[in-house]
Amino acid sequence: MSLSRPNDLPKDQSSLCDNLLEEKIFDWGKYFAAKNVDVVPEDFFHHICKSELNGIEIGSVIEIENEDQNGYWFASVCSSKGAILHLHYFGDEKNTLELTVNVKSPRIHSLNWGSKNNKKCILPYPERMSYIKPEIIKEKAQDCEQIVSNVVLQMGGAPIHSIFKCDMFVEVQDKEYPYWVWISKVLKNVGGRLFLQMQGIKCSEKKPFWLFYLNKRIFPLGWAEQKGLPWRLMNSDASLENSIDSSALLDVLKPKTPEHHSYKVGDMLEVINPYSMMVFYVATIVKIYDNRYFKVLVDNDIDVDKRISFVATKDNPHLFHAGWASEHKFLLKTPSDWNEPYKFSWLKYLIKKKAKFASVDNSCVKNINNVHIGMKLEAVDPLNTDCIRMATVIGFADHWMFLSFDHTSCYQDLRHLRSIYSDEVFPVGWCNKHKYNLGIPKPPYNVSNDFEHCYYLSDIDINLSQSDEENVTKYPHYLKEEIFYHFSKK
Repeated sequence: MSLSRPNDLPKDQSSLCDNLLEEKIFDWGKYFAAKNVDVVPEDFFHHICKSELNGIEIGSVIEIENEDQNGYWFASVCSSKGAILHLHYFGDEKNTLELTVNVKSPRIHSLNWGSKNNKKCILPYPERMSYIKPEIIKEKAQDCEQIVSNVVLQMGGAPIHSIFKCDMFVEVQDKEYPYWVWISKVLKNVGGRLFLQMQGIKCSEKKPFWLFYLNKRIFPLGWAEQKGLPWRLMNSDASLENSIDSSALLDVLKPKTPEHHSYKVGDMLEVINPYSMMVFYVATIVKIYDNRYFKVLVDNDIDVDKRISFVATKDNPHLFHAGWASEHKFLLKTPSDWNEPYKFSWLKYLIKKKAKFASVDNSCVKNINNVHIGMKLEAVDPLNTDCIRMATVIGFADHWMFLSFDHTSCYQDLRHLRSIYSDEVFPVGWCNKHKYNLGIPKPPYNVSNDFEHCYYLSDIDINLSQSDEENVTKYPHYLKEEIFYHFSKK
């Protein structure tokens, strides 16, 4: 039976029907086989690998009930995969007393289970551990920072990303001020990629947005209150009615303190547009909050009020040393106050501005030897974050990889960049695994059954014949002029 589209559907429903039909008939296996595609190895995606673990970290401490149920003892986790734990008893310096057990075993408990249930701390093998003093071991176990919560144990070895449920709440860092956080509701969880909605009528981001749960902007509910000043909860009046208990996330969301920086106000550098991920701009550090956070202002518009700004830390991947774009044959847009007839010169510009270079370390510290040009991965469309598309690696530079979505038109070969540390790239098959729509190749002008010339429509849907106002409405953070600049200077 052939699939056909009804002709009497409204235009928007007709388009939706087309998309659904394409999803049903497209054969990814055939597409990859015809193109002889290699995929980026899964171990490259550290955030995905971590999200698939069971949340029980190596070195964590648990309590295990003795086989005769006469008491309990302490054990550390040697390895943890799925529902299987490999444990090492505390005090066994010769490593002869180890145990493999299912995490669902009734013998496995979180720290302090024994004392709460009036159980005695008893050696599991007295004849082999007679030299050990239980009191000393108990103190040692209590001093351990890595513990496993009861909530994580109750997950039975399921991937830790599944702990996030709709209607849970987290705190999200403000884009403009690092110590402001906003209570945000989890609307959807796709394999650890959270669709969030800031709460309250005065929130800084009105529209829902996507963040992977390991993103540095996400904190557990109650973070600001626990830390105290300078941290501040900006929407303490947000309603938490009908919400799911979010306390379990305290065991998953463990923000790390940013490294110290040495930047000063006025230092200049290059920044990639964080929304289009295509064109580089001159930028200035305009505010130092402390030795961990600072604010960057991008010279992307003559009107200062319309310029892009964002809070950054020392390891922010969007920051580059002066000259980086030119070194790697990318486009650096000249600053708005550069009126010289000759080519832009960083040295002359710094003299004019009486400024200094910001010292940015763009070296790569991640092993990417197993990732090669031509390999495929899945990546978030930078201009439409609801959309994830198949992308091809077309190059590397320091800690960045150049990606390209396939297109139907050679005039839309827009290259964009992603940091190798990005949490917006995924292994091939990730969308299918988590039942999320993946942008699919469209038939080319000359239809071919072997998919050899099958390309994506585009990684952006901007019609250059439309007015600026129409495009800005569709992509409020995207500068239409970047497209013309990108092509005219190629």
